[in-house]
Amino acid sequence: MKRLVIITSLLMVSAGIDAQTFYKSFTCSNANNMHIKAIDRTFDGGCIITGYVERPSTQPILFLLRTDAVGDTMWMKTYGRTTYEVGNSVLSTLDGGFIVVGITIDNGSRFYVVKTDAMGDTLWTQMIGSAADEIAYNVIETHGGYVIVGYTGYYMPYLVKLDTSGNLLWG
Repeated sequence: MKRLVIITSLLMVSAGIDAQTFYKSFTCSNANNMHIKAIDRTFDGGCIITGYVERPSTQPILFLLRTDAVGDTMWMKTYGRTTYEVGNSVLSTLDGGFIVVGITIDNGSRFYVVKTDAMGDTLWTQMIGSAADEIAYNVIETHGGYVIVGYTGYYMPYLVKLDTSGNLLWG
C-alpha cells in the first residue's frame, strides 16, 4: 500500500487560508500509486482533492478525496469505467457538491466530467467530444451551469458549457 503525503500549509497559503503547518498522509488500498492533480477548498474549511490512482492490472482511475478542516480524511471514492480516467481539476460547487473534469480514453480521448453531491455520490457524468484527443483542464461555475476549458487535437483550445444537470449548452 502506497502512502501519499501532502504538505497542506503550502496549499492553504496559496488558497488564502490562515495557515497552520501540518502534514497528512493518505493511503489507497490496492493502489500502486496515487497522483494528485488538483485541490480546492471546501466551504467548511476542508479540502477536495482529485487525480488518479494506479491499481494492479488496471488503467488509471479518477478519485476524489475529501478532508475536514484539519486534514483528516472524510471519504475517498473512485469514478469511471474500466478504461483510463484522470481528474485534472476539481471545484466545490455552490450546491455543496463537487465537479471534477479531466480525461477518459477509450478509442481516443474525451472530456470527462463527474458531478457529485457533498458525500461524493455521483449525480451525473458526461463525456464530451468526438474522441479526437480532447482533454479538460479546468472548470468554473457560472450562472446556471459550468464552463470547462481544455484542448482538442493539436492543442486547439476547446471551451464548453454545461447546465447544472450536465446537459451540453454549447461547445
